[in-house]
Amino acid sequence: MIPGKRALLARLLDTTGLTSLTLAIRRRLPPARLVVLNYHRVACPWECRDFDDDVRDASPETFDRQIGLLRREFTLIRLADLFEYLHGGSLPPNPALITFDDGYKDNYEHALPILQRHEAHAVFFIATDFIERRRLFWWDRISYTLKHATRRQFSINYPSSLAIDISDGVREPARQLHRMAGHAFALDFDRFLSELTTAAGTQWSDDLEHELADRVLMTWDQIRELRKSGMEIASHTRRHRVLTTIPDDELAEELAGSKADLEVALGFPVRALSYPVGAPVNHLPRLRAAVGGAGYEVGFSYLTGIQSLQRLDPLSISRLSIDSTWSASRFRGALSFSWLG
Repeated sequence: MIPGKRALLARLLDTTGLTSLTLAIRRRLPPARLVVLNYHRVACPWECRDFDDDVRDASPETFDRQIGLLRREFTLIRLADLFEYLHGGSLPPNPALITFDDGYKDNYEHALPILQRHEAHAVFFIATDFIERRRLFWWDRISYTLKHATRRQFSINYPSSLAIDISDGVREPARQLHRMAGHAFALDFDRFLSELTTAAGTQWSDDLEHELADRVLMTWDQIRELRKSGMEIASHTRRHRVLTTIPDDELAEELAGSKADLEVALGFPVRALSYPVGAPVNHLPRLRAAVGGAGYEVGFSYLTGIQSLQRLDPLSISRLSIDSTWSASRFRGALSFSWLG
C-alpha cells in the first residue's frame, strides 16, 4: 500500500473509532500477537544534521506521546518475560516490547528520561565495536562525508564503480551507498570509507572521528547506567555488518565477539541479538547455526510487522519499525493493524 494511502486509511480508522475498538478488544483477549517496536534515534532534526537523517525515528516530544499511548493500551514486557514464555510460560494481554538498535547517545539523553517518567522499559541492542573504539557508524560516516564534500560530482571504484552526484542533495546518493555497503560480500569497510572520503574531498582524521563519535554515541558508562535504570542490554553484533555478507570464518567473531564484549563490560549474560539491516534467518540454515552457536536464544529481525505468537520463531522475531513521519493516527493504526506498519 502507498504510504500516503496508509496514512489516510489510518486517520479514517482512528476517526471512526475502529482503532480504539481493536485495541480495547485485544486488551481483553488472550494474547495472539506480540508488538515489538524498533527505534534507533530519538532526537531533534538539528541533532542529525551532520549524519544520516533517516535514522531518526521520533523527536523527544513525539516519543513521549508514543510511550504514553503504549502504557495505556498495551502491557509492556521485558526480554525476561519473552524468555519465560519461550520456556512454557505465558504472556499478558496485548504484550509489547520496546527496542532500540545501535547505541546512539540520544537513547541515554532523551529516551531514558521519558521511559523512566512513564515507568516503561526497553531493550537496547548495542553494536559494540563502535562504542569501544569510538568510531562513527558507517552509515553516518557516509552521510557526513557527502554533507561535507568539497566536490559535487565524483566516483568510486570499490567495491564496484559508482558515479555520485550530490548537486540535488545527498539523501538519495547516501541511500545508494548504504545499499552498496549493506550488500557487498566481505566488504573492507575501512577501504570503502577511505576511498569515498578521498573522492568526495571531505576532510577527515582519526581525531575528528573520535570527536564526532563522542557527539552521537553512548559510552560504556552510559550503557551501564541504562542497565542500572532497569533497561536491558543485548547485542547488535560488533561492526553492524549484514550477516549474509560475512564469510563463514568471520561470523563467529562478529556474533560471539559482540556477546563477549557486552558480558565483559557489563557483567551479565547476553542471550538476545538484533540483526543489522537484517531479514529473518528462518530460511538461512548457515546463519541460524551461527547465531545459535554463538549462544543467542532469540534474534530480532528488521522485517517490519507485528509478530504472530502462533508463528513465533525465536530466531526470527519481527519488529515494527517506527517512522519519524508518522502521525499519531498512523502510529496507533500500525499498532492495531499490521498492514498499516
